[in-house]
Amino acid sequence: MSSYFEPNNKEPKVDEFVSIMDRLTHWVLRYQVPLIVFVAIGFLLLVGALVIKDRKEQSLMADNAKIYEALKSPDATQKLETLVKELEDSSAGYVAELKLAQKYLAAKDKTKAFEVLTNLKKKVPDILVPVITLSQAQLLWQESKFDEAKTLLDSIKEDPFIGQQAQYVKAMILKNQGDIEAAKTLLSSLAAASDKDSFVARQAEASLYAILAEASK
Repeated sequence: MSSYFEPNNKEPKVDEFVSIMDRLTHWVLRYQVPLIVFVAIGFLLLVGALVIKDRKEQSLMADNAKIYEALKSPDATQKLETLVKELEDSSAGYVAELKLAQKYLAAKDKTKAFEVLTNLKKKVPDILVPVITLSQAQLLWQESKFDEAKTLLDSIKEDPFIGQQAQYVKAMILKNQGDIEAAKTLLSSLAAASDKDSFVARQAEASLYAILAEASK
């Protein structure tokens, strides 16, 4: 029996995942948490909430302890690079890669951070791929690669978990590019979504009002 992050695993319970994603989305959009931190929190919550408690759990805990010790080290980046190779294709290995991406981002090496996320996206369960894609899109946005960012966001717009979040981020990119009409159209669509009580719908409505208020000055 394998853990949630092991290859060939079954998909987790959808209601548990949606609950986690809804809380994380709230934090990201309300407090402007960088999306790569969003992904990190998501991985840690999923490891805690969805890992199957079997004989592999003790090994997983030991591997996660290695990551924790590496993060406390002055040469954390180098130690994480070593752990990524040592723990390759395991639950803890995925977390190590994510932490490594965070370290690269903290060092303002967005290119390496993006590369790590691209590699990680090939390994994780399909249900987590859109989350990483969302983080990659934000990195591209920060690099002013707007068209590439929007292409990635459009690739996950139909995702049942974070499709709306992706389109909200796209609307913010459009706004920053000065394409106000396109941003308004997209925000109006999100605000009028069937799930009007969702945080994304409420946030879209608030952002739309802010744009209209600014335009009326």
